[in-house]
Amino acid sequence: MKASPSWAPLFLTAASLLAAPAASAGNTDLYYPPAAVSGGHDFNHAPVGQSFTAQAASVKAGLYLADQTSFNGSAGYPYSVAPSLRANVKLINGEGTTGTVLDSRDVTLTAPFNGFVYVDYRAAGVTLNVGSLYTLLVTDISNVAYPSGVTGWLVPSVTGPSDGTPLPPGAYTGGHPILQNQLVVNEGGIGDNAFAVIDLNGAGGGTPPPTAPGCAATNVAISAVAASHLDVATAGGSISRVFYAPASSTKFEGGATGFSVGARVTYVGTLDLGGCRASSMTVMPAPTPVTIGGALPYGQVGSPYAATLSASGGTAPYVWTASGIPAGLSFANGSLSGTPTIAGTTTLTVDLSDAAGRSTRSTYLVTINAAPADPCSKPSGTRLQTGSGRITAVTGSTVRVGLQTITVSGCTTVRYRNKDTALKVGQTVDWSGWTVSGTLIAKDINVLR
Repeated sequence: MKASPSWAPLFLTAASLLAAPAASAGNTDLYYPPAAVSGGHDFNHAPVGQSFTAQAASVKAGLYLADQTSFNGSAGYPYSVAPSLRANVKLINGEGTTGTVLDSRDVTLTAPFNGFVYVDYRAAGVTLNVGSLYTLLVTDISNVAYPSGVTGWLVPSVTGPSDGTPLPPGAYTGGHPILQNQLVVNEGGIGDNAFAVIDLNGAGGGTPPPTAPGCAATNVAISAVAASHLDVATAGGSISRVFYAPASSTKFEGGATGFSVGARVTYVGTLDLGGCRASSMTVMPAPTPVTIGGALPYGQVGSPYAATLSASGGTAPYVWTASGIPAGLSFANGSLSGTPTIAGTTTLTVDLSDAAGRSTRSTYLVTINAAPADPCSKPSGTRLQTGSGRITAVTGSTVRVGLQTITVSGCTTVRYRNKDTALKVGQTVDWSGWTVSGTLIAKDINVLR
C-alpha cells in the first residue's frame, strides 16, 4: 500500500465513459472519492472491487483508478510508472466474485489518468434490482512483467489506513470491499476502495452530479515542467499543478516552441485530486527582464527642465514610481520635468514594474546648478568707483575721461541731457563703476554737457 501525500483534495473531472464527476451523494447515489488522507491499494496484476446495495435500477458505476504519479501529484515519486494499462471491468450479481457476470468489458487507460473508470449500465441494457447486492470488479489484464522499480497503477481508498476516520455511512450497505482478489470482511483499518454509483433516472430523489469545478489562470509563470504536468506560480506565490491539455487544444505563440521554466501559460480546465486537468492551453515565451534606459542631465535653478527615461522588456503596461525628486520637479510615467528651485545633487530612485509583477530599480544622481550671477551686478569684494571729466577719446567700447580709460558694456547705463545719442569727444561726464581683472567697467555714465 502506498499512502498519498497530505495535501487537501481537489475535485474530479467529468467526461463520458472514463471519467470522474464532482458530486455529493444523493438519496440514490453512492459517491465516495478518495479522501484527503487516502491510502492507495496497488493495482499491479490484481483485481480490486467494491460491493454495494443498489438504490436505483438505472445506473452508471465505476471504481477510482490512477497512475501513481498523477495521484500523488509529485514528479519526485520514487517509482517509474507504467505508461498505460489494460483493465477488465465487470459487474457481478451479488457480493464477491462468484456470482453471475452481468457486464464485462476491456478498457485501455493511458497516463496521466486520475479518476473514475465508469460504465453506463443503462446503455448496456443492465437493470439493477433495488435493494440487491452487486459487485464492481476491475482487473489488470495488461500482461506486462513490471521490472524492479516500476509500479503499475493504484486504487485509492476512501479513508487512509491511519487517519482514524470511520467508514462512510452506506458504503457497506450489506456488502464489503474486495481487495487483492479476496473478500475482506470488516477491515475498517483499510477502508473502502473509492467508487461511485450514479442514478441515471434520478428516481427516488437522487441528485445528479453537478458540473465539475473549473480552474483557469492567465499569463502565469511555469515553475517546473514534468512528463505529464506543469507547476505554475499563481497569485500569492503558491504553486498549482496543471496537467497538459490535448495537443490539439494547445497553442504556442510569440515564438514559443515548447514548455519551459519561466514561460507564461494561460489555461482553462477542471479540478480533480491531482490538480487542474487543462482542456486548453496557450503558451508564450518567458518575457525579457524589465529594464530602465536613459540618462538625466544637469539642470539649473530657474530654468525649465525635462528628461525622459525609457522602459523595455517585461509585459506592458508599466508602472513608474520615484523618490528623492529634486525640489521644483515632478515625476510621472518615466519623465522628470519642472523648474528647479534649489541647487545641489540629489539621489533619485526610480522603480519600474510590469503587468506580470516583475520589477527593477535604478538610481540617478541629479545635479541642479545654481543660477548664474547677474553680469550687471557689482562683483562681491569689489569697490564702487566714481569720477568725472571731459571725454578725450572714444575708441570702440572704451572712452577716455581725463586719465581714466573706461569700458562701456551692455550693462552700462548712459544718460544724455542734450540731444546727443552717443558718447563723443568733448562731452563732460561723471561716471561710476568697478574694476574687474584690471579693467574698469562703467555702471553709469551721465553726460552733463
